[in-house]
Amino acid sequence: VAILGILLQGVIDTVEQISTPQAAIHAGYERAFGTILDSNVTTLIAGLALLIFGSGPIRGFAVVHCLGPDFDLQLGGDLARRRQSDLRLAPPAG
Repeated sequence: VAILGILLQGVIDTVEQISTPQAAIHAGYERAFGTILDSNVTTLIAGLALLIFGSGPIRGFAVVHCLGPDFDLQLGGDLARRRQSDLRLAPPAG
C-alpha cells in the first residue's frame, strides 16, 4: 500500500531529529498527511473527469478508479495503526 510507504518515509525522516519513537511516529504522520491527501484528491478529480466525459467502459473504469483511494485509505490507515501499536508494544532495543 502506497500510504504505508509514505508514512514510513515520513517517520524515518523525523527519527533523527526527535528522540522518542512515539514522537517521531506522530511527526511522520503529520508530515505525510498532506502528501497522502493531495494524491487522493488528484485521483478523485481524474476519476470524476472520466466519469463526466467518458462513455461506456470508460465510465465503469472511472467508478473503480474513484473507489481506489477510499479502499487505499482504509486499508493503509488500518495497517499503519496496527504497525504503530506493534511498535508501542515492542520491548526497548538494547
